[in-house]
Amino acid sequence: MMNRYHTLGLAAALLILPGLLIGCGGTAEPTTAAPTDLAAVTDVPPTKPPPVIAEVTLTPVPPTATPPPSPTPLPTPTALPATDTPVPPTATPIPPTPVPQPTAVPPTAAPPTATAVPATPVPQIGANGLVANVFEIQDRSQFARNAPIWYGFNVANSTGSEVPYKGVGALPKKDGVDRPEWFQHSYGGDNSTLKPGGLSWEDNIKVPESGSYTLRLVICFETVSSCMSNKSYKTLSQEIPFTIP
Repeated sequence: MMNRYHTLGLAAALLILPGLLIGCGGTAEPTTAAPTDLAAVTDVPPTKPPPVIAEVTLTPVPPTATPPPSPTPLPTPTALPATDTPVPPTATPIPPTPVPQPTAVPPTAAPPTATAVPATPVPQIGANGLVANVFEIQDRSQFARNAPIWYGFNVANSTGSEVPYKGVGALPKKDGVDRPEWFQHSYGGDNSTLKPGGLSWEDNIKVPESGSYTLRLVICFETVSSCMSNKSYKTLSQEIPFTIP
């Protein structure tokens, strides 16, 4: 290897030597150099030793970083035996809340037509100028079957003269129906007249049956028997209710 470098250096020196000589100020004309036999000057030592190129041997440098540790293998999970009972969930499922359905409302039927009940005719009070100013059941009355029920009355005469009549007395009504068979004839007769000053009297009546009653004062202008049978009596007072147990 050294002989090769030696030969190359010698050749380079021969090539650059004329230039050096000219640069140093020489005035001599250049001479034509005879061809040089490279083989003849092989052993001529160079005027300047060639640079020595040292062979560099690369030594591998170990890495300074410490490699990370190998991951620790996870433990292998242990399989549960086949006989283990699965654990049920602890949360209790909430059933869905039922949504109430609308209730069908049946159509409203038309109310039945009410049957008209005939009203009990209210007796007209007074006749021929006569009317009862007072008619009342007294406190000494006994409300029992065939017991005396005491009453008092005053009949006023607004005509200014005598008014003939046949009889005046109390007429009971049971359950809304007049009972003329139980009429109590209290005063008067065939030739009786009611004076302009009026008439005051008291009497009692007895009823044989239990029930709800009213009692009022009536007058007959014909015989009492025909008046009761024909129901031609005239009412002189309001009705007073009472009960026989």
